[in-house]
Amino acid sequence: MFRRSERLEFANSRSLLYPIALAVICGCDAGSSPAGTEPEGASTAPELESIDTDGLVEPADTDESARPDSVPPDFVDVPYGYFHPSCVIAVADGERVQEGGIERADGSTRPLGSCAYPSYDHTGRLISSDMTEDGRNESLESLAAASDAPPSSMAIGRIDGLAMRADYTSPRAFRALYSRWVVPPAPAVPTGNPVYIYTEFYNEQNPNLLRSTLVLSWNYGRIVGPGWTISAWHKNASGQVMQGPWIPVASGDMVSALIHGWNEGGAFCDPDGLCDQWDIIIVKGEGISEDRPHSKIHLGPNDRTYTTAIGGAFDGSGITHCGQWPANGEVDFRTSTWWAQDFGREAQFSWFPYVTHLAPQCGYSVGLPPEHVVLRTYPASRPVPAEPQGNAIRAGQGLVPSRSLQSPSGQFSVDMQLDGNLVLHEKLSDGTRTAWWSTQTSGPVAFDAVMQSDGNFVFYDMFGTTLWNTGTHGNPGAHLTIEDDGSLNVYAQSGARIWRKPVQPTCELKPNCCGDLVCNPRECPIKCPEPE
Repeated sequence: MFRRSERLEFANSRSLLYPIALAVICGCDAGSSPAGTEPEGASTAPELESIDTDGLVEPADTDESARPDSVPPDFVDVPYGYFHPSCVIAVADGERVQEGGIERADGSTRPLGSCAYPSYDHTGRLISSDMTEDGRNESLESLAAASDAPPSSMAIGRIDGLAMRADYTSPRAFRALYSRWVVPPAPAVPTGNPVYIYTEFYNEQNPNLLRSTLVLSWNYGRIVGPGWTISAWHKNASGQVMQGPWIPVASGDMVSALIHGWNEGGAFCDPDGLCDQWDIIIVKGEGISEDRPHSKIHLGPNDRTYTTAIGGAFDGSGITHCGQWPANGEVDFRTSTWWAQDFGREAQFSWFPYVTHLAPQCGYSVGLPPEHVVLRTYPASRPVPAEPQGNAIRAGQGLVPSRSLQSPSGQFSVDMQLDGNLVLHEKLSDGTRTAWWSTQTSGPVAFDAVMQSDGNFVFYDMFGTTLWNTGTHGNPGAHLTIEDDGSLNVYAQSGARIWRKPVQPTCELKPNCCGDLVCNPRECPIKCPEPE
């Protein structure tokens, strides 16, 4: 629970702003840092490369298969969608974003310009500046229904964009949002796609123009290998995205986030809720202090009003497996907000929860205990099986939806589909595929199919329920293979075959070029058999 005073007065000067904020929000003495800024046992995160603030932001090393077909290949995946690199502006510590330029710490200014390219949301849909609803607060089905040309990524079994969040739209303007949460464990399933966990202010009248966001990201930024980073973000009315420095953090670290507005020359915003100065800052540790690693964007004179607060959200690109979310399945945001016109009192309202209805369904839920927003997925706590080698799956190895097992020639493969079916396919000469056999388990959401140490090959859903198995337990050391004759086999450690599927492909009989009814007709023989 937060300890609050009766009145919160943020001063205009930076020297007074954060001590007062800490005294009220964190219950600390003004002028002193809060206790426990570095949680015990927090690990050290890898170091990031420095940012060239006069250059363009480089795209992250992401899985290109997650990019919708409508998005150009050089566009950057950021928390707001896909933007051209020239429209994503790095803001260094100590710089101030002013109207028309960015003032450096030495007093010089670099021009800001405007964005000359379109932008896309994470589904691949073109973002329009005159949209009146937040596209990320709708399911992909409703987005597709509203679009004449839905992007190719709108498919069952994949989430691009918002998975869940808690928000509140107010008839009154907000002036401050403070939140803190613990960095969760890394996703269990390796992925090259970013995951965004964040709090945010935006204007409900047009959320595509002004947004200020404090983000914990997985697998984003110039970082060696996958890892967690925090950064401040802002989207302006010119279609540009401002990005504060990437700060590495690790699972178990506390992060604290503050969005705060005021007017030049006064401690409060005007009666209409307009604030011409804003600080967007996220800090590694508990409490807001620029003495600790932090990412910050200062927005200079340019009246802004925020009427919608997001207390916590999960967002991602190309999410096809529940194990791509944090492994413990939960993030607890302790979030408070304050009105612009009555800054002395904390805003009192009920958060509005939203969860996606798209697959993969991962047990999404939004808990709203007092002064908390708790976002949960079903934890992918079971270890992800190792990747198979060659055409065999041995003990401890297995398939997840991003993997398949191929026969030596590559003609046959067994694939785990997102609809919960394990299917044996043949690749035909024209490049198409046909199904020979399946476990007939479509419906549940697939998690993994693993060869267990007891010799049983078992297909599980995300809750650990067995969907199908070979029934070959009691044979430690057994392994499964796929052969060029289209068969799946389980061999005991002795080499004896103890299970085989299919004996014949399961399909409808169809006439081939000779007029014979056969299963899965392929190329015609050189000569048709003579009639008897």
